[in-house]
Amino acid sequence: MLMDVLRRLDRERFRSTVLAHGPAPGEFEPELVRLGVPVRRLPSLGTLGYPGYVRALARFLRASGPFDVVHSHLDWQGGAVAAGSRLAGIHKVVAHSHAASWSRRDGPVERIHLAFCRLLLRTLASDAWACSREAGEFLFDRRTMVSARFRIVRNAIDLDRFHPVDAASAATRRAALGFPPDALVLGHVGSLSPVKNQAFLIDLAARLAARGEPVRLLLVGEGPDRQALSRRAAARGIEREVVFAGSRPDVPEMLAVLDVFVFPSISEGLGLAAVEAQAAGIPCVVSDVVPGEADMNLGLFDRVPLDFEQWERAIDRVRHARRHDGGGIARAIAARGYDARGASAEVASLYEAVVARDRSTWI
Repeated sequence: MLMDVLRRLDRERFRSTVLAHGPAPGEFEPELVRLGVPVRRLPSLGTLGYPGYVRALARFLRASGPFDVVHSHLDWQGGAVAAGSRLAGIHKVVAHSHAASWSRRDGPVERIHLAFCRLLLRTLASDAWACSREAGEFLFDRRTMVSARFRIVRNAIDLDRFHPVDAASAATRRAALGFPPDALVLGHVGSLSPVKNQAFLIDLAARLAARGEPVRLLLVGEGPDRQALSRRAAARGIEREVVFAGSRPDVPEMLAVLDVFVFPSISEGLGLAAVEAQAAGIPCVVSDVVPGEADMNLGLFDRVPLDFEQWERAIDRVRHARRHDGGGIARAIAARGYDARGASAEVASLYEAVVARDRSTWI
């Protein structure tokens, strides 16, 4: 979402700086440099702790500014961002929720921590944005959710990149990956992490293979579960059927080879990868925690509880349901507000509205 906005912001109207955590360059940094967007770094909240992070962020903002708006994409850590911004004298702070659950154990200590984060956000952030209602309800308290400060700002996609391909092109790409012509190709795009639940997909692929299905499971992405998932595939006897494609810039090309996009997340703020798959005309089977807002009403979105038999039936039902009418698909997605052009223009207008709004109306 952030990259789509930065690619389209009018450089005459906006000056942007990206502040990242950690010492290593991210995958988008070369493009940001080409766009003229400076990338700066700060140790993470986990490294510095709350007091140290708030002070370090305030020092950075004072030294590198002036800034009219600080936009946090750090979910629950946005409270610390708001505190550091306020300490630096910046009162226009957008806290943006992209998740619908913790990426950590949900115990009593974590719930107290989340309550503290919500308090910081309610008292220190001027604006509360979320990619879906579920994401908003996770991060913001009830008072914020019903206030004028809250709004849903959709994560959108570049419809020039994601579109259907014809059957011959799909077959050529499948052959290039070494997939048999008659294979049932399932695919997933996302971080290899517990919340994305790729372990379920490996077990599902093993069940399909056991019934004689020439299945292939294409996993696009990297993450902390990479080695554990590889061991799981080997233990199930399907290491040849599971392809770990890594993090790739050619996601549209990877989607083109699929029969079904599978998305068994345990939690999702929206599920933008499923929107991209629908834009490519690929039928999607997703877990029932994926927000309904990710359904583009194209007949390509099937929410199913995490039960193997139900998923097998759903896959059998939709495996030949690929759509090829790219123009109709693009128009439908744009009409629902998920075209990056329109969404980026909306964010630009919202930034200007935040700057123009009188401070007395914020809290």
